[in-house]
Amino acid sequence: MISDATSWYRGAGVLNALRRQYRDKVDFRYAAAGPVPWYELTGMDGVFMQRPFSPTCLATAMMAKNANLPLWIDFDDAVDKVTAENPVYSLYEWPRYNMEQIIKVADFITVATRYLSDWAYKLGATNVRVIPNAWNDYLIPQLRSQPAGPVKRIIWRGCAGHCKDLSDVQDGIIKLANAHPDWEWTFMGWRPWFLEGKGNFKFAGYMELIEYFWWLQSASFNVSIVPLADTPFNRSKSNCSWIETTQVGAVTVAPLWDEWVRDGIVNHYGGMLEQVEAAMEKHAAREDYWKQSQDFIFGNLLLSKVNKQRMEVIDGF
Repeated sequence: MISDATSWYRGAGVLNALRRQYRDKVDFRYAAAGPVPWYELTGMDGVFMQRPFSPTCLATAMMAKNANLPLWIDFDDAVDKVTAENPVYSLYEWPRYNMEQIIKVADFITVATRYLSDWAYKLGATNVRVIPNAWNDYLIPQLRSQPAGPVKRIIWRGCAGHCKDLSDVQDGIIKLANAHPDWEWTFMGWRPWFLEGKGNFKFAGYMELIEYFWWLQSASFNVSIVPLADTPFNRSKSNCSWIETTQVGAVTVAPLWDEWVRDGIVNHYGGMLEQVEAAMEKHAAREDYWKQSQDFIFGNLLLSKVNKQRMEVIDGF
């Protein structure tokens, strides 16, 4: 287990919540990234692996199968589709063989999106279940009750892995920012140097995950932008940024892709900045879209509800 955002949504974060919800039925023991000793492995009732791709992961998976333990694996990205512009490209450049072998022997495979389900079947999977990312209502049980007022603020949240996605639309962002100088743009999690000094831009630094999720509850923004280049890797990704920025009161503008066609999301097909400008100018429509999003999240994407699907996987052991 590791402590990044992937683990928050797909590994330790959701499993810790699962343990709290089903104390009388389930417990977890976390292993480091290195090899798991046989005496620890055989003391378990099953093995869970998050985004397994390394030789060590393959060795652990085969040990689990040889020990007749059920193997459950989970993916939130098509990591073999990472593009060369991504800073972690070298890490995932060679994992396809390992992933294919692990996927073929896994008893249970869970993924974040329908696109990933198709991807896993193409790699040899036989039992795939889509379990969406969800808002952790164990950490913050109360969802935001109102959209942001007319504060004229736009947010982008992401990491260095989205450098190309953002730089592809930098000219349009600068043009839009200069056309509306009273609007403030905040870039959260990573500092896009190519925008510095070219508009009313602010940059929020890295936060620890728990601090970040509480920050969402206290912040206010009107519009959230999700610029994504049309690549297989981006198509595989989940809509967690929409879940998060809905909690700052924002309406999300995102591509017209399967994962992003949800109640309250403003979709575009190649014209993101036109839709962003329209959202900037229509306060009443923004509030309506925001309410649709929050109602959908409350009804379908609270972790206490979604984790029931993970418990069904464990019950299948």
